[in-house]
Amino acid sequence: MCGKEFFPAHRLTKTCSDECRAAWESKRRGASKQIGSVAKCDECGKEYVVLTANARYCSAACKKRANHRQTAQEYKAIHAMQPPQKRRAPALLGLEAVAREAVKHGLTYGQYVARMEAGEL
Repeated sequence: MCGKEFFPAHRLTKTCSDECRAAWESKRRGASKQIGSVAKCDECGKEYVVLTANARYCSAACKKRANHRQTAQEYKAIHAMQPPQKRRAPALLGLEAVAREAVKHGLTYGQYVARMEAGEL
């Protein structure tokens, strides 16, 4: 990578140092940025030193803001395609419906059920 001559410790060693190995791997993977170079943050525009080959943001805070904005935009796009639906009240469960009927008659649940079984209601 750097052009420096070296003697490999292993027959598969291709670079002289960890820095050259990182640069070689970045190049091999087609990374867009060179480690150690200066780039502009995609979120705030501040300049920063590239620590990883695919870095796009100067800090974790900028990355979080950008991801939040992108998620919000995707959410809006998905919901813009769907017409709004009317909200319906959830259907009452059997027990809950019986309890409400008991209250309407001024009875407790047990009294209401007993009278229903007796055929009084």
